[in-house]
Amino acid sequence: MNKKILITSFNENQKHINEISNQLINLKLASCVNLISNVKSTYQWECKLQKDNEIMMCIKTYEFNIDKIKNIIKELHDYDTPEFITLDFDIVDRKFSKWFKNQIGKAE
Repeated sequence: MNKKILITSFNENQKHINEISNQLINLKLASCVNLISNVKSTYQWECKLQKDNEIMMCIKTYEFNIDKIKNIIKELHDYDTPEFITLDFDIVDRKFSKWFKNQIGKAE
């Protein structure tokens, strides 16, 4: 059984986020990409406190797509060090699980 994962990443640039999410869906690497606007992020970067208004990307996929998705994010992302965090999850509804599976290409 393939492990289902949620990948999160953030970006300030709507154009880059749209390019990434469109490519992931068109290549059948994700069943869905949620874009959540107006996320307030506070962090240290180059020894300075940063406060940004970002867009959160939630990518629902299978574990076997991690490397391909990571490569696309690195290629299209404009941050020097884009966030790439994965979380495991289960789907409890059989109908949604079938839809999820049908949206993603098969493992190589």
